Amino acid sequence: MGSRGTNDTGPRHDKFTYWDSLFDVGLRGEMGEFGDYFKTWNWELGFRYSRNEGQDLSVGEVSQPGLRDALLDTNPATAFDPFLNFTAHNTRAARARVYVTLHNSGEYELPIRLCHH
Repeated sequence: MGSRGTNDTGPRHDKFTYWDSLFDVGLRGEMGEFGDYFKTWNWELGFRYSRNEGQDLSVGEVSQPGLRDALLDTNPATAFDPFLNFTAHNTRAARARVYVTLHNSGEYELPIRLCHH
């Protein structure tokens, strides 16, 4: 889109927030107590649980449908004028249609079981 009306909104910015959790538990032993045949055998049992969540807020992004509608609007109270000089401002109603905050979020979960002998 090129230039933006920084008098209207200020600079764009992003806020990233992440939450991570990890849980590990395990046991290990030898099987020699079950007889001479097993004296060189070892065993291990484990479990790992991992969860990651994230959120991204992108503030001051241009909404293409909102911009299109505001540019075509004939009401001066809600129309958006991209040709204002450096000291002028679009109305609050026009800015609210054009500049939006985008919310992106995601989560990932991974349980792992391990059994080894």
